[in-house]
Amino acid sequence: MKQKRALTDRSSPCRIELSQKEFGLLVQMACLGHYVLTGNKEARGEKYAAEDALEQKLLGLAVEHGLSGMEHDREIGPTYTTAYEDQKITSEIDEFETEAAWYHLSLWLAYRDLALQYTHEQLGSMSREERFILVDRLTTRYEEEFVTHGLQNVTVALTTAKRDHSPAGKTNTKKR
Repeated sequence: MKQKRALTDRSSPCRIELSQKEFGLLVQMACLGHYVLTGNKEARGEKYAAEDALEQKLLGLAVEHGLSGMEHDREIGPTYTTAYEDQKITSEIDEFETEAAWYHLSLWLAYRDLALQYTHEQLGSMSREERFILVDRLTTRYEEEFVTHGLQNVTVALTTAKRDHSPAGKTNTKKR
């Protein structure tokens, strides 16, 4: 009977067998994941050094194994040139960003509405489940609106006044 080996030595190599097609898919997934993690960060610095290194390692292995669309650029290292130019990956990134934007807009508006409808104390006295249900209902309402009308019915009123929601539930207006 085989004994399970504890993963105490994290530096030991991990070997997996993949077909060329599976490895290509893994590289695409890694590129997509790396983009989601770091794509909107202007100054990444050392924060994502491990992720950057792992992506470069995978891209380097892809070059070694002759993965289609791979090349080695002397200045920037292994690159997946056609992957980023490829409609499939580009469209996946675009779809992810679009869905995330609509979801977050719906969620932020739901939170805004809760802050307008309830005081901090009222929200604090609700159970986590009650707050979740309220947010979910409002988010769903906004998502349905955006699916039907996009931004057609959205109005943004810019004012010079800052709203301050007092604990008593009254909305006061203060000049900035």
